[in-house]
Amino acid sequence: MNKSLFIDTILDEELDYHECYFNHQDVSGSSLAGSVYLKGILISLQNAPNFESDYMQLKYSEDGKLYEEVEIINLTELSHAKKLRPPYLPSPKHTPDGLSIYRS
Repeated sequence: MNKSLFIDTILDEELDYHECYFNHQDVSGSSLAGSVYLKGILISLQNAPNFESDYMQLKYSEDGKLYEEVEIINLTELSHAKKLRPPYLPSPKHTPDGLSIYRS
């Protein structure tokens, strides 16, 4: 769960070169390539026809010569994705009733 720049921007800024293939299609500027590069998990739309499996096999290279077979986890159920979110921790500046402890 990355709330920063779009993945294609991250890939372009951090890598001089990269290639990523899924089912023999170039997906180098996609979230698939981002998942490989950031060693993350892909969260797809439920019942997306192209991404039906729990694990996806990709071919990835950062030099165009040495290719690595990579398997990434693909979550398609909202309940699975919600389990990855960090738990909410309230700010210590607030008491349980929601009022600031810095009141005078």
